[in-house]
Amino acid sequence: MMRKISVILCFLIVCVYWLSAQQWTEIMRIEMVDSTIILPVANIQRFAFDYVNEDERDMTEYISMDDVVAQKRCVLLDLTQQNAHNEESGEHSRNVYSAQYLLNLAGIPYTIATNVQDAIAQADMIVCASPFKQSTLTPSEILLLQQWIESGGVFVAPAITNTNHHLCSLFGVESVVYSKDRRTFTWRDEYLAEKELEYFNEVEERTVSLGKARNITAESIKTYGYQPTTAEAMAYFDDTNMAAVLRNRIGKGMIYTFGILWRDVVQRSQLGKNTAAARITSNGFEPSADVYAFFFRSLYAKINPVSVWKYTIPQGYESVLIPTHDCDSRTAYDEMYWVSEYEKSLGLSAHYFLTVHYFRDAGYLSDFYNAETKPKAQRLLVDGHTVGSHSICHFPDFSKTELFPATVVTKEAYAASAHHDKSTGVTQGGSTWAEVGLSKLIIEEDLGNRVRSFRSGHLCMNKNIPLVQQAVGYNFSSCYASCNVLSQFPFHERMENDWAGAQGVLQIPLHISDVINANPMTDSAWNHAPDIWLKVLEKLQRNYAPTVLLIHPNRDWKMFALQQLVEAMDREKVGLYNFEAYGDFWLAREKMVFDYTYLPDSKSIVVWVNEQIEEETACVFAVDVQSGVVVENAVFVDEKGLQSKLQIKKMQEGRYLLSK
Repeated sequence: MMRKISVILCFLIVCVYWLSAQQWTEIMRIEMVDSTIILPVANIQRFAFDYVNEDERDMTEYISMDDVVAQKRCVLLDLTQQNAHNEESGEHSRNVYSAQYLLNLAGIPYTIATNVQDAIAQADMIVCASPFKQSTLTPSEILLLQQWIESGGVFVAPAITNTNHHLCSLFGVESVVYSKDRRTFTWRDEYLAEKELEYFNEVEERTVSLGKARNITAESIKTYGYQPTTAEAMAYFDDTNMAAVLRNRIGKGMIYTFGILWRDVVQRSQLGKNTAAARITSNGFEPSADVYAFFFRSLYAKINPVSVWKYTIPQGYESVLIPTHDCDSRTAYDEMYWVSEYEKSLGLSAHYFLTVHYFRDAGYLSDFYNAETKPKAQRLLVDGHTVGSHSICHFPDFSKTELFPATVVTKEAYAASAHHDKSTGVTQGGSTWAEVGLSKLIIEEDLGNRVRSFRSGHLCMNKNIPLVQQAVGYNFSSCYASCNVLSQFPFHERMENDWAGAQGVLQIPLHISDVINANPMTDSAWNHAPDIWLKVLEKLQRNYAPTVLLIHPNRDWKMFALQQLVEAMDREKVGLYNFEAYGDFWLAREKMVFDYTYLPDSKSIVVWVNEQIEEETACVFAVDVQSGVVVENAVFVDEKGLQSKLQIKKMQEGRYLLSK
């Protein structure tokens, strides 16, 4: 009997010892931050993605499309053929691209016309691509346009560069003053309650930056200030007495005139040539290129009792947080499990950009991508994350095209030639093909995944990067901070990063990061960062923009910063999303061409597309309705004519969300 008791006691002692050891191990994983206990990642609640609703989607009645007439589209008026000879070389196509980008971002249905007659026959709203000169339109075309506006049409124009009697009468302008020294324009307070300006609820939107925000001495972009006659001045340039945006009422319609060129506020920024217009360079909100798209969207809604536009966020959220991680050091590979395990506990597939520095560059970087760290990278894929390239060498002067030709090299040859001299700050033997293309091949060979995305070290961009990205088969890139491109949304980069180049891979700008110059993140002072991030995220959320976050996963406490942000944001309205999945959503959104109509008898919206949509998540539409309009049903018609019921979610008064 005593022997049995002894055996039982020994067993109990072993169990107590084992449990104590486990408890001690768990306690060691609990971090004390400002006297608050942060639970280990294994105990953090898992969240599931929620669609807009789970209503029954079966159709009980089908709508005959025979008598359904689509709502009039907006028309982009492209006068290339009739006045290209009056344009500066290449300028017209840049303006056309920029106006088209704004309309695509706005998400409203539009078509393109090349003359005034065709435009007014198709539209109740026209956006003109290029600026107006004395010879842009003939007197008879101006008369046609004026008669169309008088009957209720709405016309939006970029700059009037000079005037004649007919243009002055149409636009309500007395004189035009050209300048390259204006920094901003500001919407007048008395117009902020107007439908056209409904998105402009932040100070960064009420005053729009044009250039020289950081007190540089160089010139700003071209601007054209107006002295109005019959037109209302909705906004003024910073030289106060010159109007920047006019609205001229003609009969039942209106004509709006902006004192800028579309190319200077869109494509210029996308090429990194925006004359220092960014008022903040990181961890901030800079929407100066987006305000025009929001203006178009709201104006279209103003003149249509029911307006439908392609939504900018998947799954019915108001924004999505997209965590990305640059693994560009040995400590990042060693410590990234803290962040990756936490993200895994949330059910999130995060995105990791790997720097594959496989050789030692004496005096600069060690060979931290090796047999010991590769399995750690492989574990990311096992845990459901996605992986892209963050170059090989992370060179700080990668933006200098002359130092990085598109030379194809082998791994061995590049290890022997590539070297960065920290004393001079100059790289020798660099290759853009190696940094962009070879890095992709290395990851694919080692990890077995398809590498679809690239982010350059230090967010550098040179003229060879887009060419190599296209050649080796990337889909996505993230080489720009959103503040520096003045926009919160994706765009396609240009071959050779120049005005005339063909469009390349999709750039998805970065919004917030752990690189905060004014208040560096440290192990003893990181708590300020989530508050900064949250403020930016909430501003992006109000514009239905994504939030791309960069965290270098090289310290365990960075997981707590991410956790603090996730727990502070509104999880019902802000989802967690994968970087490449958002890129796929945006590409599908770009591809989707749609029409719609509202049937008042059945209080139904019908939306139909004219080609196959690969990503169902792209079939998300927002609806703006005017007072008194009731929406009870929504029907989606695919390219084959098959109908399905759309889910309806009321977002706010006068706005609904439709989702498959």
